[in-house]
Amino acid sequence: MLRKLCVFLCLGCVLLLFSCSSTKKDVEQDPDFLGDYEPIQLENAMGWVTLFGKEKPKEIELYFVPRTNRVEMYFRDLQNRVCIILTPEHRKMMTDAALQFMAEQEAGNMPDRKANSKNYYSQSVCTVGWGVTGIARTTNKSKLQFNYEYFNDKRPYFLMKALPAPDREEPDVYSPTIEVYFSPAQLEAIYELLNQEALQALVDELDEKAYAY
Repeated sequence: MLRKLCVFLCLGCVLLLFSCSSTKKDVEQDPDFLGDYEPIQLENAMGWVTLFGKEKPKEIELYFVPRTNRVEMYFRDLQNRVCIILTPEHRKMMTDAALQFMAEQEAGNMPDRKANSKNYYSQSVCTVGWGVTGIARTTNKSKLQFNYEYFNDKRPYFLMKALPAPDREEPDVYSPTIEVYFSPAQLEAIYELLNQEALQALVDELDEKAYAY
């Protein structure tokens, strides 16, 4: 009996070690894993939202998550605190759409129109969180659109829009519509914060401090 118990315990230890090494290996091979560090708060970005039909500047909190190479954008929209999570693919899509927007804007080749579900630059699906006091609900099915719209001072602004989608736990509850507008200058500023080279530089700096001897 004692011999069987020892064999069982040894086998359990081997399985535990194999599981740990496999997990570590999987993490190291994950292309979105940049480092085992806590989220990094970036400089706040500035954009615009509409509240009760009026334009209002909005400061946006940005956090970079090295473990997943994602960026989380937080701000308060009416009664909700909302969050949009941008993967590397989302950020690349946003950059491409922004470059097209700025090229058209500089060329003066932008018709005055209302942004809708058919005339966006690009579209994807993203994760959105929301809640009154904090992020209490999430959905991973929100359609994320990049577009432009004449706004504020009647000039074209870049538009990032997340459409309503069902909550993961309660499908009858939907996320709010989230619309954030950026002027060309604000768009350039947020690109400086979110481009992959800038984010990688933050991880490199942490690596240098972590492995200094």
